[in-house]
Amino acid sequence: MSTPPLTTISPDLAAWAQIASAAVLHALDTDDAPPFPTGTPDATLRVVRRAST
Repeated sequence: MSTPPLTTISPDLAAWAQIASAAVLHALDTDDAPPFPTGTPDATLRVVRRAST
């Protein structure tokens, strides 16, 4: 959509959903809550290099 194509990031949406659902379950303090992820959402981002770099 632009010239040159812009470099961007691509989030791992499945990992973000897992982190968010674990946070909600921990906030609700349910017995079946999965272990809270220790990583950060930043670790689930991938740089997509295009012509603008």
